[in-house]
Amino acid sequence: MIVNAPNDTPKAQTSAGTKSTLKNDTMGKDQFLKLMIEQLKHQDPLSPMQNTEFTSQMAQFSSLEQLYNVNTNLGSLSQINSSVANAQSLGMIGKEVKAVGNTVEIAGGKATAINFSLPSDVGVSSVHITNAAGEVVATVTGGALTGGEHTLPWNGKDMAGKDLADGTYTFAVDARSVTGQAVNATTFMRGIVKSISITNGVTYLNIGNGKVLASDIMEVGQAAASAKTN
Repeated sequence: MIVNAPNDTPKAQTSAGTKSTLKNDTMGKDQFLKLMIEQLKHQDPLSPMQNTEFTSQMAQFSSLEQLYNVNTNLGSLSQINSSVANAQSLGMIGKEVKAVGNTVEIAGGKATAINFSLPSDVGVSSVHITNAAGEVVATVTGGALTGGEHTLPWNGKDMAGKDLADGTYTFAVDARSVTGQAVNATTFMRGIVKSISITNGVTYLNIGNGKVLASDIMEVGQAAASAKTN
């Protein structure tokens, strides 16, 4: 079945002038079926549609309907998965989580700890902390460290020893082996989940003054009593 689109776009007159009305060129299964029925009603009795042609069009309609149903089912499945994920995220409120990230925060003059893991032992290590403008404001020396997870404290001060403003900062780990080769560190963050927010269908866990994707959660555990009161 061949459908020829008109060359001219329909237009509608308004009080403000002439405006073009865009035509929807998408054909759904209902339109396809109606068009096929009209073709059968107006076919030439002396030259009716061949069985092969009719069978071909019926096969096209069947394929179109199946694709429509698949698309509908996928949309429903996506909504179900999103609802399940949101329900699971609600259970994380009040829990301590470990998530992918490289941020530290200063709140009330107190800074959160720096967390990262190393794949192997290193002979020297340091952490560079940058502000929102990308400027390095502090450096924390880690020294020689073994492979595994590490937590380094930070006093929330800049390199001159002055208190930095409250806010969110990012950090990068510079670690090298005893032979001077760079060792890639995996950064992460820990914190108590205060609440859950959903933006454009994406679930975020609010930790401190920041937020992380629910999909970035690496570990969930019970929060320590001291952490709950902070």
